[in-house]
Amino acid sequence: MAIVKRIIPALTLCATAGLLMIAAAPARAAAKPRDEPAAAPAVKPIDEPAAVAPVAKPVLEPYRPPLSCTYQVVKVRPSSFLNVRQGPGLRYRPVGELTVADGRFAGACSGSHGWVALKSSSGRIGWASAGYLYRIPTPHPSVVRRPALSCTYRVANLRRGSHLQVRQGPGLAYKPVGTLDQADGRFAGACSAWRGWVAVTSSSGRPGWASSRYLQK
Repeated sequence: MAIVKRIIPALTLCATAGLLMIAAAPARAAAKPRDEPAAAPAVKPIDEPAAVAPVAKPVLEPYRPPLSCTYQVVKVRPSSFLNVRQGPGLRYRPVGELTVADGRFAGACSGSHGWVALKSSSGRIGWASAGYLYRIPTPHPSVVRRPALSCTYRVANLRRGSHLQVRQGPGLAYKPVGTLDQADGRFAGACSAWRGWVAVTSSSGRPGWASSRYLQK
């Protein structure tokens, strides 16, 4: 008891003098108020679309009209060729070609900005520049009907040994179906010509048309 009585007054004296330090428990970190939300990661607004890869637009095939007319290549050297492209313009890639040796081929009766839809020598459908194409005239359907052969003709104005071509229709666009020559003598033909062509019968008996320039009624 004597020791206690001596210690307490000493402690009281030290506390009064400011020499006594009592170790306190470390204070807790200041907590944020509950009404202050925690920082969230930045996100894009809903109305701002995310970046997407560009989508390539499909290449649409150009409309091709019916190939109801006949053409041949012109203004092209025999050693060269005319490009047939996928569409009506130089921006389309070539899909075939045509040459003078290809002769006649089918094409559309009307063009599109200087380009004509047609069939290439390989059979591919495409477009070619109208500046290198010649449209072969097609007679009106009504004149294709053969008139009555009520008149008589003979071949004239031909060199000896030559033959007059008889064609399937009234024009050079039609293929030959037979011939006539001076040795055939007189033969039947239509009494009137259509644009310089007369309906006749060839020496082999096949019906056709011959140029009136080499016929004498």
